[in-house]
Amino acid sequence: EQGKYLPNFGKFIQDLQEHQGHENPLFFLAENVEIKKMEDMNPIQDAFGIPGFPTDAQDLSPCRRKRHFWINFPVESVNPDDSISAKSCLEEGWGLPADILELDSRDEEGNWRKANTFMASKTRIDDERMLRLQKIEEESSTGKRKVRYKKGTFTVREREKMLGFPNGYVISALEHLHRELSRVLFVSSKYEMETDEYKKYSEKYKMFSGKSFKFKLRDVDIDIWIGEPQQSKKHISHFNKEDYAKHLLGNTFSIPVVEHLLKPLVEVFDSRIYNGYDYKYEWQN
Repeated sequence: EQGKYLPNFGKFIQDLQEHQGHENPLFFLAENVEIKKMEDMNPIQDAFGIPGFPTDAQDLSPCRRKRHFWINFPVESVNPDDSISAKSCLEEGWGLPADILELDSRDEEGNWRKANTFMASKTRIDDERMLRLQKIEEESSTGKRKVRYKKGTFTVREREKMLGFPNGYVISALEHLHRELSRVLFVSSKYEMETDEYKKYSEKYKMFSGKSFKFKLRDVDIDIWIGEPQQSKKHISHFNKEDYAKHLLGNTFSIPVVEHLLKPLVEVFDSRIYNGYDYKYEWQN
């Protein structure tokens, strides 16, 4: 039931811990958006038996992302790194409005300004909070120099980098998904993917996207609109490839934050480096 999944999960963890006993300790980490009201926080804390641990990704990365975590193992305090700028993850020539307009690039506390929290809803994935600017200097026919500004919103790859994912981690999968859906469309010759066609759809993508798709034919091109995975509500939002990637990133977590929280477990379990995942964050290059 919407709104009760976290308390229910906390109760499940409590029951599981009791079943495990002291000889087989259970470690857990649960995440939720920032909870501001104690009336909303109390049932969750009671269910887990521990208080929520507040975090903000801007302390460890170029973007804001306030979250609460419930963790039953010791966590080191975060030392905010105010030297990390969002500009390190943006395409050449682009910057935050405050940087490009040569306003104060630092906030009231003297820290570098960070990108705003990435959202998942269709109306907010590219709203004015996601604005980036490019300054273009040109020379007119009379020899006079003039300045104009080009505006846009953070690209998928920029959001991937700011959240700590490898370059192309989400958009590459979406491009593969797009090809897979195109294949199914040509096989079914239908504009709407029905249950039978969905069965032909590659199994590994069924948890990555919803079961609702819309197809639009434009000359020789195909527009594919993907329904959001959580389809419990009556109205299902559909996204094109780029927007769906932004939707997924709006629902994810910050890799540097989770890395920091899980770091103590390195002393508990055997560790290994998986191929391709010993990369540096973009702002560390």
